Amino acid sequence: MSDDRSQIGTIRYNAAEERFEALVTLRTETGRTRVPSHFDAPITTGEEIAAQGLLANAQRMRDRPGGLQSHLPARAGDVAQAPTPEKHGLVPGWLKMLGGRAA
Repeated sequence: MSDDRSQIGTIRYNAAEERFEALVTLRTETGRTRVPSHFDAPITTGEEIAAQGLLANAQRMRDRPGGLQSHLPARAGDVAQAPTPEKHGLVPGWLKMLGGRAA
């Protein structure tokens, strides 16, 4: 269902549209790109054929300008960690009254 650089999420069949649908993660040099994909085929289509169709459609959609997709960086170190309020002394007054604990 996937090659070395791609992963296909849960495959669902949309009977109203007569097609398979899944979220496909494509791995590239710059990171991962998640693309919603569909493959028009009857419900009797084998899972491997549906997976190949979903992957091919996701690759086409990735290259299409304006298509829906999300990008994830290649390394976790590329994303700055958000500071926590406690670390910078920004705990709200009401939380301090509770002893710094959440209710």
